[in-house]
Amino acid sequence: MKTFILTFVFTIINLIAQCQNLESIEWNCDTMTTQTEMNICSYQTMLKADSLIKQKYASFISVLKTNIESSSNFKGKRESKNDLRKVQKSQLEFEKYLIKTLNTIRCEKDCGTIYPLLINSLKYNLIVSRIQILDEIRSDLLGDFE
Repeated sequence: MKTFILTFVFTIINLIAQCQNLESIEWNCDTMTTQTEMNICSYQTMLKADSLIKQKYASFISVLKTNIESSSNFKGKRESKNDLRKVQKSQLEFEKYLIKTLNTIRCEKDCGTIYPLLINSLKYNLIVSRIQILDEIRSDLLGDFE
């Protein structure tokens, strides 16, 4: 009964996470007229992308944990644990990569008003690319399980 309840809860979480997709975080800052508006829009859009990737990782990890709990054979359980470790490591490595990449273009002096837009759009594009890769990995690993 406990396994059924956990599976049900994780399925609902998974469905909610899947409802948000890349279209919900589309870049719409090109229509802004001032630099301040572009900077604010880019920051808000980047935050939405950051939130989406965190939700996708959490959903993916919860599905893998459910696989581990519900797997009846040793080999399936071991493979699911390996997949879980790889996804968790992937998440940490991406966060480190993101920080290092953004730190390489850190501005020491006056960078002008376009600098926030540059940083936000770079982070946004890196996150969107990672979401696309994560969706492919998820599809390859889970297939029809979802």
